[in-house]
Amino acid sequence: MDESNRSDEKITRTITLVRAAAQRGEPFKAVIKVTIRRCDGVSPHLDIDLAPCGRYTELSIVGEVYCVGDRRGDPSSCGQCVDLVREAFSGHEGEGLNGERGSVTELCDLWDRWHLNGMRAGTRAQAEHLREHPPAEPFYPVGHYEKAMEILKAADLYTDRGYKYGQSWLVELLPDDVLKRLGEICRAFGAKES
Repeated sequence: MDESNRSDEKITRTITLVRAAAQRGEPFKAVIKVTIRRCDGVSPHLDIDLAPCGRYTELSIVGEVYCVGDRRGDPSSCGQCVDLVREAFSGHEGEGLNGERGSVTELCDLWDRWHLNGMRAGTRAQAEHLREHPPAEPFYPVGHYEKAMEILKAADLYTDRGYKYGQSWLVELLPDDVLKRLGEICRAFGAKES
């Protein structure tokens, strides 16, 4: 399939969180963009079980955090700022018009777990082992990837059924209940379509 035949569909919802903050450098606003994209790969994809995977749904969540004293209109942090969002806005809960409820903590948990599920470095067995035995920080000068490889080599999991950890991106299929819950959370916080 060539690039001109690629058929991606994308839906983006934007959640805005606001909190009282007085001190310079203290977060007062977060803008979180939740994007669901249906993808047809332009190259053959495999899922984390090493089975062929054509069309799949990918989740992307990014944020912008604004702090007191920031230059007008410029965020203090953006991109994968999930830890800052969790720390500053964890008490926030929303309730939608139809009774949907959601919390920032749950949104951040889903963000941590499912962000870019179409770009996994490891198979299911490799990922489960690394969740049980995570690489230790700090990651400088030795990076996360190098530490993960050493952990997997020690467990004889660096190569799983011929796949070497990190040799290509694998797809972890996004469960329907995760998609449903993200929709409920977006409605609970009054997310706007963008």
